[in-house]
Amino acid sequence: ILICGHRSFVAKGLVDLFKKESYQVDCFTRGIEARTENIITGDVKQIERNPFFDTEYDIVINFILLKDCSIDENIEYVNALLNFCKQKKVKQLIHISSIMAYNEELPYIDESTHAELDIHKQGYAALKNTIDKHIEESKTGKLTVSFVRPGFVATEQNRTPYLIKLPFNIAVIKGSRQSILPIVMR
Repeated sequence: ILICGHRSFVAKGLVDLFKKESYQVDCFTRGIEARTENIITGDVKQIERNPFFDTEYDIVINFILLKDCSIDENIEYVNALLNFCKQKKVKQLIHISSIMAYNEELPYIDESTHAELDIHKQGYAALKNTIDKHIEESKTGKLTVSFVRPGFVATEQNRTPYLIKLPFNIAVIKGSRQSILPIVMR
């Protein structure tokens, strides 16, 4: 398994969990091209050219989003990632997206709901939608892509202002039936 963006908030603890289950795990993050044990660093937009990847992967989990970069720079990264997957004969790409990729007017969302690929949103949601659409349209070969679209990710240490903790391990989520951002625990 290769985890891209293993230092992200949502990915925290995933490497240890996989290792505990005896999976072989490598991690990729931004930095100067190098390898230290199972951590490979380099230019994310050049991942397919990084000489420190010396194995094929069954699964790639992508947490990387270039938040302070343009849509074009994110597409450049995604293209490099898709090329990497082709070169390394990756069978499964798990792309961490956002619940914002869905139409907020839908009354119910489940595993069979299609993302809203018409881009009319702004900011973060537009970035996520554009990337998802590009991945869906650009994947080739036998690569299976799964999109994971969580809502607001919370932990015991990083609570959301929308969550009120009560005694006996009970929590109440502020909002109404019109609230569109679910809260999930990491």
